[in-house]
Amino acid sequence: MALLINEAYRQKHTRSPVPHGPRYLGIEANQGSAMRTQQQIQSLTVDLVESVISAFGSKRLVHTEYCLCDLERPLPFHDSSFQRVVCNLVIAHAPDPLSIVRELTRVLAPSGKLILTCFRPYSDLTQLYRNLLASKETENRAYAKRLLHHVGDILEAHRNGLLRFFDRQELLNLIVSAGALKPRVYASLANQVYIAVAEKAV
Repeated sequence: MALLINEAYRQKHTRSPVPHGPRYLGIEANQGSAMRTQQQIQSLTVDLVESVISAFGSKRLVHTEYCLCDLERPLPFHDSSFQRVVCNLVIAHAPDPLSIVRELTRVLAPSGKLILTCFRPYSDLTQLYRNLLASKETENRAYAKRLLHHVGDILEAHRNGLLRFFDRQELLNLIVSAGALKPRVYASLANQVYIAVAEKAV
C-alpha cells in the first residue's frame, strides 16, 4: 500500500507522468485471505485519503481487482504485466511449485520483484503463535488466533504430504529454475517462515 501511494506521489510531481501507476499482483491460497486483504486495503485507503487529499485531489489512490484462478493452469494475465508479484504461503499447497513460480515470473515485468513466502521445514508454529499473541499490534494478535485454529490442520496436512515446506536451498533452486534472478532468502516470524525475493531480467 505504501509503495502504491509513494509511486502515485512521484508521478504527480514528475514532468512526464506515466499514464498509470505500478501494478502489483498478490496471490493468496484461499478466499478468506483475499477478503481480509481487500478489507485492509479499503480501510487504509479511507484513512489515507483525508491526509493526502491536497496532494492527489480527487484522484483515486488505489484500484483493486480480484479474480479466482486455478494455479495448475496459466494465469489469466499477459506477459510482463506486474511490477511486483507477491505469493504468500501458496507454493506449499501446489502439486507443481515450479510451474507456479514460472508463471509468476512470466507475468512479472522486467526488473520487477518477485516475493515468495513459505514455512521452513520443522517450523515451530507454537512459538510463532506465542510471539504473535505477545505483540502489541491488534492485527498480529488476531492473526495468532487464526493460526492457532489452523495449526493442527497445517501439521496434519504436512505429515500426509498435502503441504510442502521448503528449506533455504530448495527455495533458491526453485526460483533459479523458474528463470528469476538474484534470489535472496530471509528468515522471518520468529525464524519460522522464509521470505524469498528475486528479480526478472531486464
